[in-house]
Amino acid sequence: MTTIYNDCNGNLRIGQIDIFLEISIENYFAATEYKIRKKNLLKIKEKIIDPDTGEGIEFSGLNNLEELFDIQDKCNKHEIQGVISLAIFYEALINEIGIMTIPDFKENFEPKQTKIKWQEIIKLVYNKEINYKAKYYSSMLDIIKVRNQLVHYKTKPKSEFDKNIDYFKVLKSAILSFNEFVIDLKNLDKEKGIISFY
Repeated sequence: MTTIYNDCNGNLRIGQIDIFLEISIENYFAATEYKIRKKNLLKIKEKIIDPDTGEGIEFSGLNNLEELFDIQDKCNKHEIQGVISLAIFYEALINEIGIMTIPDFKENFEPKQTKIKWQEIIKLVYNKEINYKAKYYSSMLDIIKVRNQLVHYKTKPKSEFDKNIDYFKVLKSAILSFNEFVIDLKNLDKEKGIISFY
């Protein structure tokens, strides 16, 4: 989805920032559907009879192991794509605000970490701060942290593998707090209208 708009300075701009948010939301919903399917498969009870004792042992999802592994792989794929896309959106949005309002943005802000950009650019442009105590802010930082771990991925020894990040939890938290983020950002921006095109 390509957006064409006049920015706050009257310059015609063309970009695709929105597409990263859209991709993230679509991946969140796809991961949610796979989680529901997995949960339903695990509800199916099956019994194996021990031939020596005649006693039954109940298992959940035993005959569906291949499908369960496939669902888990697909779910992980959507979670990771959602996290990375949302991190791209956050960085693209703060870059857009900076590019439109700060003449030396490329030299002084572009190389900075996304978290620092959100703090410094918002303060510089609006002379205010976003709500650092809000759920959306901690969720945004989690998304950025997880994205950095993903794009600089390293395998782990088995002993550390169980400590993996719950990508779905991180993505869900960010998606569910996103509306609050938009409201706060629009309130900051209402006098200047820098992001009124969103």
